[in-house]
Amino acid sequence: MSLVSDVSERVEREERLRDTLHRLEEKELSRTRFLAAAGHDLRQPVAAASLFLDSLKLTSPPRSREN
Repeated sequence: MSLVSDVSERVEREERLRDTLHRLEEKELSRTRFLAAAGHDLRQPVAAASLFLDSLKLTSPPRSREN
């Protein structure tokens, strides 16, 4: 009887370990997706400002009107 009990306890521990690992993998995937989205959201305004500055470099300054 004790052998059956030991095996069933081990199986139960292994199942809990698999469940824990699965939850950790899900959390890691969520964290990776969040950081990718946050990185994109932080880089987007900088890229837009860079494009705006590049377009300004290609234009000539307006001439002032002297009256």
